[in-house]
Amino acid sequence: MGLEDLTHWFRQVAALPNPIRREFHLFSLLSGCRPTALMETKPHHLAPRRRVLHIPRPKGGTDRAFDIPLSRQMILCLTRVIRFARHLYPLEADNWLFPAASDSGHLAEQKEDRKVLAKWGNDLRQTSELLRRQPASRSLMPAS
Repeated sequence: MGLEDLTHWFRQVAALPNPIRREFHLFSLLSGCRPTALMETKPHHLAPRRRVLHIPRPKGGTDRAFDIPLSRQMILCLTRVIRFARHLYPLEADNWLFPAASDSGHLAEQKEDRKVLAKWGNDLRQTSELLRRQPASRSLMPAS
């Protein structure tokens, strides 16, 4: 997904009915993290004062654990998801950053219908890398 596609993508994400999924896809884009690693994060992995989200079990195992530095937009995204989670999934929200009504208690699938959301998962990881290469002065968020 190129920069010219972002406005359309942001509109698609905004139209998703589930706010947890909406924030998950946005955070996926902003972080570039693998979806499975994000789905398995827990609230205690978030360290807002240090501005990091710890990923304890990425692909490759615990030896490859790392911290994602959090931008202001990423912190706002996680703040929203925590608030939505407490309201929609109060029991699961204690254990998972991205809770859901699933057997595991967290988002178990990041896929969306491509007609509803054109890009998700690894598509967003590639776009995230592209965004990191852009000049800081370029606005990424669509005009309201």
